[in-house]
Amino acid sequence: MSHFFRPPSGDRLSQQTVSLNLGGVLNLGLWGPCESAGRYLDIKIDNPSIARFDDILGSARDAVTQQFKLYGQSIGTTRVSAVASSGGVWDWIDVNVQLAPPAPPTPGEQLYKLYQAGRLQFNNPADKANFEAIYAGHRINGRRVQLSDELIEFLNSLLSDGTVNVLSLYRYKQSAHGQEMGSGLVVCRAIDIAAYQGSWINLESGMAPITVIQTIAKIIDNLPATNCQIGFPRPRRTYNTSDPTDFIPELDVFFPVPDQTTAQKCLDGRIAMSRGQLKEPARTHISAALARAEARGAKFAAMYPDGKDHCCIFTLE
Repeated sequence: MSHFFRPPSGDRLSQQTVSLNLGGVLNLGLWGPCESAGRYLDIKIDNPSIARFDDILGSARDAVTQQFKLYGQSIGTTRVSAVASSGGVWDWIDVNVQLAPPAPPTPGEQLYKLYQAGRLQFNNPADKANFEAIYAGHRINGRRVQLSDELIEFLNSLLSDGTVNVLSLYRYKQSAHGQEMGSGLVVCRAIDIAAYQGSWINLESGMAPITVIQTIAKIIDNLPATNCQIGFPRPRRTYNTSDPTDFIPELDVFFPVPDQTTAQKCLDGRIAMSRGQLKEPARTHISAALARAEARGAKFAAMYPDGKDHCCIFTLE
């Protein structure tokens, strides 16, 4: 017996309802299109204002199959039937013409929606203005700027579970915060996170160290499968990035910064440490988070003691 099918898969569609987007095209096939040798079944549409064929008589056909294209004309449901000369219906399908579902948001659009929902918050109004300019495609000081795909993926993952407070984002030619490409495009691959899920990253205020450790571990748990660098928070009295005497060894929670020489290396960006140098209990919690991230495909190019009141994440290519 004849039956409708979906080419090229051959999936049978007999007496089923199939969907067709308004203005779209549905490829259909009829297996066994002849009621007798050389006599083809008549393919009828109950309401051609809803769906129509494109040149049904000129469609590809032989004694085994016939294929044709059905176009969605207007919203509604109509029946397509294979009818014999006697008027008998050998097979049918109902075609539901509907508005095409909206395309899923791009990762960048998803990030901006989370920002609009209040999930992504900026401590500095200039960072907020830069973020909005980047999304809108506006130049910043005459330069084209974009966030890296890896950074967007990371932020979307973070924001799906809570609010992120940003200490700093785009900074032109300041390490991975604003790398200028050969084309002139500037790519931001780094973010300084001041708080996550309402938990501030602060080592000087008397907050329990384990709370900060657990917050950093949660941040690491959202890293994508890419090359990363992590700048861990270190206690300081001020944000002055030119004062190597500003270090507080007794408040170190992650990596030890015991002297001015080490503090100067931190300020110069000339320091790297291993997870084995982490202090306990940070070593236990952070090493476990790093291992989980590595199982997802993340790689860690460097880790180091960084600055006051934030965790710096580089999402490199």
